[in-house]
Amino acid sequence: MIGAGNIGSHLLPLVGRMPMVGRVTIVDHDSYEEKNLVSQSITPSDVGQPKAAVQARRLRDIDPRLRVTPIVERIENVPLGAFRADVLLGCLDSRLSRRIASGIAWRLGMPFIDAGVQPDGMLARIQVYRPGSTGACLECMWDDQDYRAEQESFACDGARIEAAPTNAPGCLGALAAALQAVELEKILAGDWAHVATGCEVLIDATSHRHFVTRLPRNPACRFDHRTFVAREFRGTPGVLTLTDLFALGSGFLGVEGQQFARQWACPACQTTREVFGLRDRLAASVTCPECGRGMRAIGFLMLDRLSAADVPDGLLSAPLSSLGFRGGDIFSGEVSGDEAHFEIIDPTVFEP
Repeated sequence: MIGAGNIGSHLLPLVGRMPMVGRVTIVDHDSYEEKNLVSQSITPSDVGQPKAAVQARRLRDIDPRLRVTPIVERIENVPLGAFRADVLLGCLDSRLSRRIASGIAWRLGMPFIDAGVQPDGMLARIQVYRPGSTGACLECMWDDQDYRAEQESFACDGARIEAAPTNAPGCLGALAAALQAVELEKILAGDWAHVATGCEVLIDATSHRHFVTRLPRNPACRFDHRTFVAREFRGTPGVLTLTDLFALGSGFLGVEGQQFARQWACPACQTTREVFGLRDRLAASVTCPECGRGMRAIGFLMLDRLSAADVPDGLLSAPLSSLGFRGGDIFSGEVSGDEAHFEIIDPTVFEP
């Protein structure tokens, strides 16, 4: 589950009581604030604590047999393999986060149940996506205006702007959560004939009206709708190197959901600095040597995929962890002329 706010905090107790559920991963980078007490399923003692950690404790109290993994990070920083599950539940409040979650589901071949609320009109809705040759993804419904709105999630210096709170009442979040839970139970039971696959289910709580809308596949969709079949590549990122990855026969390497940064600039004093690695993983640690402020990767110097010639001297043999790699990352390469995908399985932390 991604997002443990209004919808997510109401959803998790429902998930925790499902007998078919044995393992839950909760991803949320944020912490609870006092203002959340009026709409989210928390107690005053939870204020100031990470949302994922609070809800993990709550799930273990509900059912001690559950294997619960809280991840207190932004979803774009989490290795793709860490999301592997039977179903991905999205309880998010921004276009950017929803698009990333949709992409994760498709890459891993997982059903995705996205939920949302709109307090103006008292609307609660879910959308159910199932990766496949004809199924729609979230971006199939997007137009240019949606993509422009996503770009507005970033400041001029590249920093991400938090989505404005919806200020939805807790009852509306609980309604959306209940709709998600119903579809989740059907999926886990294998009752696909009654799952709202490729549909949006919307309830207008003001007028008590219920709408079901079909979500068609868009042949002009910007997303490529590919699902990766990743081979295991066992090793510890603190020991593995880029040389090990290129030894697979790859002429290039790419890490799903990440870009390689080469040079950084300080938005305050314009100082530049060369630091090579995965941008989102290094962003919090790259500081300006002159003023000490955080630096931003220079966009036109970033790479989506990497050749050995692109790697600065000496870094081919550096540990992958120093470049931002983690266990669970899925990287792509070219093997025998075809694109192949590999998942780094760290035997020191891997749980089957």
